[in-house]
Amino acid sequence: MKLLSPLQDLSEKTTRSQLTVGPILALETSGKSASVAIAWPDGRVASLETDPSIGSARTLAPAIAAILSSNELTAADLVAIAVTVGPGSFTGLRVGVATAKSMAYALRIPTIAVDSLETMAFETALRLASGSSDQKSLSPYLVWTVLDAYRGELFAALWLINPSETDSQVTEIATSQLVDSTAWTDAILTGNDAFSIAFPEKIEMPERRRLVLVGPGLTRCPRLLDPAADYGFTTPTGIAPRATMVAAIGRRKLMLDQTINAFHLMPVYLRESAAEEKLSKSRTTSPDSSKMNPSC
Repeated sequence: MKLLSPLQDLSEKTTRSQLTVGPILALETSGKSASVAIAWPDGRVASLETDPSIGSARTLAPAIAAILSSNELTAADLVAIAVTVGPGSFTGLRVGVATAKSMAYALRIPTIAVDSLETMAFETALRLASGSSDQKSLSPYLVWTVLDAYRGELFAALWLINPSETDSQVTEIATSQLVDSTAWTDAILTGNDAFSIAFPEKIEMPERRRLVLVGPGLTRCPRLLDPAADYGFTTPTGIAPRATMVAAIGRRKLMLDQTINAFHLMPVYLRESAAEEKLSKSRTTSPDSSKMNPSC
């Protein structure tokens, strides 16, 4: 799926729908803490990061109230709410999606679902576009975005970024998926074609030197972060899901009418929670109750 870059000027499209003339609220809760942002049609973005030591269940509502107040807005001024729906923390996603649903339902405004891994692809495009002349090469490059899924696994997605003098296009190559961290690391280091299914034939593969790996999940792959090694790919630091990118992507999806009725907004977990897995396992391994309690 091809999306517009956050670099693109939207001023000429603001009359497309009445929804595009007001601010949107963006929520990012895929991790342990939360961030919120507000984006206006003219490109202005205000953001607020919550205390990373406190969970989003306690900080999200106060943060929303604070950012609205500091920008002299009320909830009634909002025209849409964008929120990361996953993958990520079960608790965090539930808090963010539930908050977006309840607010949007009460305000009778649409919601916008944003992939948490997609936010990092867009931040990478922005960062490299504003970097050195070498980083501004117009050659396409691949970006793996990864989050820690724990239990030796990663949430991963692959993107193709095509830079230009004025804009960048971000194309999803492999959708968000759950992968074994060791197997994924091996595939990156060896050039193994384990992920070749991710590349449509119509897309010309960029050179290996144009491979970029980003995201908090890389801390689970220490071999990829060896400062003494020269693997031919880059690993920019500090890139993680943030509400500012949720706002940027949300604004563009709003322009494309890619909104969701609040009733249908749902988190995307990619796997069962620990409790659900335990319940499924117990059901699979428990004796047949009909044999234990035969009918008379």
